[in-house]
Amino acid sequence: MTQIISQPDHGDKLINKEGLSLANFQIFIDDVVRQFNLLEAQINPVLQLNLFTVTTVPDPTLTPGAMIFVTDESLGPIPAYSDGVNWLRVNDKVPIS
Repeated sequence: MTQIISQPDHGDKLINKEGLSLANFQIFIDDVVRQFNLLEAQINPVLQLNLFTVTTVPDPTLTPGAMIFVTDESLGPIPAYSDGVNWLRVNDKVPIS
């Protein structure tokens, strides 16, 4: 995570007599907003599985519990998971083919 560049020092005044934020506080708030926006852009609520063909799937024995998306499975494109031995189709637990 990127570190916030500027922050007010302890004891700094944050607003002026008119109630407007002073420059050091505004810079801090701007940095917080910028960092939040960067973080928000990295968080995606959609799970994206890696795409493979039947011939390019990784070794299932190395990744038990992993999930992938097989684009050319015999029943059509489908998610699959490793049981530690095979890549199984999620709909019927049959090894991909």
